[in-house]
Order: sequence, then C-alpha cells, then structure tokens
Amino acid sequence: MSPDIIHSLQQILVILIPLIGASVPGLLQSDKLTPVANSMIAGLVVLVAGVVSAVVAQQLTGNFYADFGVIVAVMGTLMAGPLRGLASYLQSNYGFGVIKVDPQIATPRLTTTRMTNAYNPGPTPIQLGVPTQQPVQPPDNTQDMGG
Repeated sequence: MSPDIIHSLQQILVILIPLIGASVPGLLQSDKLTPVANSMIAGLVVLVAGVVSAVVAQQLTGNFYADFGVIVAVMGTLMAGPLRGLASYLQSNYGFGVIKVDPQIATPRLTTTRMTNAYNPGPTPIQLGVPTQQPVQPPDNTQDMGG
C-alpha cells in the first residue's frame, strides 16, 4: 500500500474506533440477543478493531507468535483508550476483567482460641562485640608543597 493510503486509513481509524466504542454498548443494550451473543459481538468488535489497527499501523511481521502478541497488545490499548466504553459495558454487565469472589469464601470466620497469659519475648537479639582498641588514625601525608 502507498503511504498516502495508509495515512488516510490511519486518520479514518482515529475517528472510527472511538465512534464504535461509544455506539456498540448502546446497541448491545437495546437489542434482544442473549448475553452470550452480546459478549461474543463485543469481543468480535474488539478483535476486529485490534487486527485492523495492527494492519494499518504496519505492526505485523509474519511471525504468528509475534503478531499474536502485537494484536493482543493493540486490543488492550484500544480497550484502555478508544474502546473504553465497550470495556466498561463488558465489565459492568458480564464481569469480564473483574474477579468475582464467592461471599461465603471471602467472609472471614471468627474462631475462638484459648489465650494464655504467658509472655514470650521471642529470641534474644544478637549482640555484636564492641571493639576494645582505639580507632586507627590515618597516616599524616601532608608535605610542604611549596617549592
């Protein structure tokens, strides 16, 4: 592709991706699809936006593993930036990106244990020996420099 076409596509994506990120959550909330279908559509939007952004930015190398890492990084960047609205929609409606903890496991249980009045001071601290000599004075190397 010529540099002019690439530059034009990059400018279009700068406008189009935030527009998609702002409009898709509203569309997904108003449709009558199942939550699974909505999350699949949202994931597909993020994936397509990541792949298209990586291709237009010419970041793909031809190495599958490197390209996979680049696309995942671009997708993460998009979800933190222009697709933030879509990421918020997914997190608030489906809990993606948020770890849900079972309240029974997370609630601490109070247990009673028998306490004793014995005082355990712990191990005694290490005592380092105190030097018995006077500190050694550095030799006096001052000479008369005047010639």
